[in-house]
Amino acid sequence: MNDARSILGEHLSLPYGVKDVLGGELVRRRRVERVLEQCFEEAGCTPIQTPTFEHYEVFARGASPQALRRAYRFSDGDEDLVLRPDPTSAVARVVATALRDEPLPLRLAYVCPVFRREEPHGGHFREFHQAGIEWIGERGTDVEVAVLDLALRCLERIGVSRALVQLGSSAVPRALFGPRLEGPHGQRLLAALDRRSAPALDELERDGALDRAALRDARTLLELSGGVEVFEAARELQGYAAARAALDHLELVFRSLPASRARIDLCATLAMEYYTGLIFRVYAPGQGFELGGGGRYDRLLARFGRDLPAVGFGLEIERLLPVAHLP
Repeated sequence: MNDARSILGEHLSLPYGVKDVLGGELVRRRRVERVLEQCFEEAGCTPIQTPTFEHYEVFARGASPQALRRAYRFSDGDEDLVLRPDPTSAVARVVATALRDEPLPLRLAYVCPVFRREEPHGGHFREFHQAGIEWIGERGTDVEVAVLDLALRCLERIGVSRALVQLGSSAVPRALFGPRLEGPHGQRLLAALDRRSAPALDELERDGALDRAALRDARTLLELSGGVEVFEAARELQGYAAARAALDHLELVFRSLPASRARIDLCATLAMEYYTGLIFRVYAPGQGFELGGGGRYDRLLARFGRDLPAVGFGLEIERLLPVAHLP
């Protein structure tokens, strides 16, 4: 009898990285999703829903090779398919096809499951839910500040007060390191910066992957986080002249936000390769992991045949639940 139960238990256990959501937890998650959907609607966003799985090529156009390695890819006869690893690429496909003749700007919002093969940690699973927006066809600092304001407003509406925005720019490392990022060690450098890992930079140095000037700038970036003083310190970078325009733009965005709610981190890179400028993460007070993030991605739509500027963000529902306070 015990052997039979053991065998039955093996077949009924869940795969690693997913979970059942029952009773009160499910009710709470749906309440959070409804509040966020209402916030998106008030901001003028149109809801959008894309399929749970699509052709692999859709996401291959947008995601980095590192991100694609975490995708759940499978074959159905002659079709190469993937479970949705990134809502933004799916929305970009819709904008370039079904919404091609719609007037601009487009402001779209979604709530959907996302699937990524990675080690569960910090409230993050292999299947999780994301609520987000994509604003298509709008340039300028004003729209970026409006998107940041919307992200903070969404968090306040679910009871996460005094959330912190960590600002960076993908244009800064691109300007500083240029072709080095396209080489075999480029992803290692970005990962080292994003983790703020001095040992990883030491390893790159031992491998002869970076020249002395690039290593000096990379090590300096590890120290550049905080407030407005970061921009003055950035003048000491060897590649400051090349990165000046990106830094000036980032400072303009930073000064448009309350000083108590924003922080600069020039090491932040995010995982998806399509970001072209401003990138950000949002945190709850006292939490060591981000609740979500986003940024500007002005070249992604061109990969789908419609060259438009865009900016957006996504919030991870499972990470919001422990810090949300709904009446």
